[in-house]
Amino acid sequence: MGCDLIARMLFAPQELSVSTVTAVFGAPVVIYIMLHRAKERSMS
Repeated sequence: MGCDLIARMLFAPQELSVSTVTAVFGAPVVIYIMLHRAKERSMS
């Protein structure tokens, strides 16, 4: 829901697609999780 709000308000009156906003905020999180898990596996 937050991504929808950001997509509507960021470039008003034009709207970004929700998937674009989700990708911008979600991609770094997924990359962090992948790197964190890889680091845990290499330590054990």
